[in-house]
Amino acid sequence: MFRKMTVGKQIGLGFGLILILLGVITAISYEGISGSVRDALSMTTGEKIKVAMAEREIEHLKWLARLSAFLTNPDIRELDIQTDPGKCALGRWLHGTGRKEAVSAVPDLAPLFIAMEEPHRRLHESAVAISRKMNNLDTEKTVTLFYEMEQAERRWNEKLQEDILSRRAEVSVQTDPKQCMLGKWLYGGKAAALSKAFPAFADVVEKMKEPYGIAHETALEVNEKLSSADFDGAMDIVAEKAEPGLAALTRVFKEARDLVWKFKKEQDEAAALFKNTLQDMKKIEDIMGQVRKTVDLRMITESDLLSGVSRLKGTITVAGLLTVLLGISIAFFITRRLVRSLSVVTDTLNEGAEQVAAAAEQVSSASQSLAEGASEQASSLEETSSSLEELAAMTRQNADNSAEANRIMQEDAVANLKVINDRMEQMKSAIAATVTSSEETGRIIKTIDEIAFQTNLLALNAAVEAARAGEAGAGFAVVADEVRNLAMRAADAAKNTSELIEEAQTRIGEASDLNGQVVDVLDRNNKIAAKVAKLIDEIAAASNEQSRGIEQINSAVSEMEGVTQRTAANAEESAAAAEELNAQAEQMKTHIQDLTALIGRRRGGPAESGLPKREPGPPADTSLKACPPEPEEASGEASPDEIIPFH
Repeated sequence: MFRKMTVGKQIGLGFGLILILLGVITAISYEGISGSVRDALSMTTGEKIKVAMAEREIEHLKWLARLSAFLTNPDIRELDIQTDPGKCALGRWLHGTGRKEAVSAVPDLAPLFIAMEEPHRRLHESAVAISRKMNNLDTEKTVTLFYEMEQAERRWNEKLQEDILSRRAEVSVQTDPKQCMLGKWLYGGKAAALSKAFPAFADVVEKMKEPYGIAHETALEVNEKLSSADFDGAMDIVAEKAEPGLAALTRVFKEARDLVWKFKKEQDEAAALFKNTLQDMKKIEDIMGQVRKTVDLRMITESDLLSGVSRLKGTITVAGLLTVLLGISIAFFITRRLVRSLSVVTDTLNEGAEQVAAAAEQVSSASQSLAEGASEQASSLEETSSSLEELAAMTRQNADNSAEANRIMQEDAVANLKVINDRMEQMKSAIAATVTSSEETGRIIKTIDEIAFQTNLLALNAAVEAARAGEAGAGFAVVADEVRNLAMRAADAAKNTSELIEEAQTRIGEASDLNGQVVDVLDRNNKIAAKVAKLIDEIAAASNEQSRGIEQINSAVSEMEGVTQRTAANAEESAAAAEELNAQAEQMKTHIQDLTALIGRRRGGPAESGLPKREPGPPADTSLKACPPEPEEASGEASPDEIIPFH
């Protein structure tokens, strides 16, 4: 199959296979690189998702730490965290492009992100609830303070009563309301600070001031009673004012403690909410862990990426080596077959060139012979032309004589009968001579026709040799064809001339018969004088017609002479063309030797290509033949185009 293909198809097939393999390598490379890029992007996307989850988790842990500090650190009065679930870092990511890109890369993350939304929302709602519930009141310290101040007031009242019972001259308790423990707290700024920090205590503080003031006013009144030793009056004042004031103050302290316990309850509720917050945060952390695991399962890892790149590198390397080996093999087989084929072609062309050179020499020799024959033919035509001129003169003379005989016959037919008889004998001799000249002319025309036929054969042989020469003999073929046309024209002219001569001979024969009749009936001349005169008129007319026919023959012979001269010139040109063809054949042999040297093969040995070797053909036969050449049998030779089909 491969050997039957043309060189162009073989080269095209080879390069086509190489291009196909290169295309396959390119496709593999493109797909592999695209896959690696996709894997790298996938890995990068997965890392971005995990980093985003880690960052959001860290930010929420910080958020949770600040919330815990708000619950545990009394110094932190306000909750400084983001409570809107859509504005925190995780909320913006969940409701922004980050989530969309993550779901686009890993669709399995969609339900996880949906599951994350509810605990995230509850996380921020719990922070809002904690912010509402939580207060920074130190309940234990405040309750203790209230208890200690209440006890101090009770001890102050008991001490006041002891001073009365002891009949002291004055009380030993603090009478300045701003110097005792409760007074310092109420008027020293701490109560105001508590009311400012926790407005709910403002009313309690205000309620403490009135009974507290009444109690200390009682101490002054008791001191006056003691100074006057009115101990009963002092006890009455205590019973009427101090005791009710202390009771009222006790109720206020109880209200203050209840308020503190209310704050404590809210703190406990906030702590309970914080536990829920921790649970929601734990759920979010678990979901983020599932997100990271899902990303690791669905997205390619770095080791997988490097393994894929390594496999791609091996595939491309193997395909490249196969392509190189295939290209080398195709180039080797095509080059070897081309060299072998060219070797056979050079041998065949060299043999053909030698045959063309030999044929050119034979054609040159034949052309020279043709030129010599044409020259001889031209000489013969000149002689024929001279004979025709003489015949024309004689014919004109016959016409004149016929006219003169007619005149004499009419003037003195009887008297001149003998003279007429003599003249008729002379005319008979002249007609015999004319017949002889006509026969000679016919033979000359026959010779011309044979020369034209031989010229035609020679032109055919020259055309055959030109066809064998190929393109180098194209010009010679044109010249041979022109020579053949001229020979055919010469043959036609000779044929026409022959027909005219035969017609003249016929008419001359008729004139001879008439002349015999005239001799036979000359004795009856007197009776048929009129008829003789008429016959003489006819003879005169026939002689004139004969004269015109001979003039036409003379003109045709002149044309034949020109044709023959042109044939001689064409024969000389054919000889020159044959010499040029011989020179071109020698030049072609030189080129073939250069081609043989180019393919690296010495002449003399056949090419080992398995192609048929061209055997030298028979030498060209340039001899003139009387009949057309018989068609040659197929020689079985391989033409160059059959050896290497370039088309």
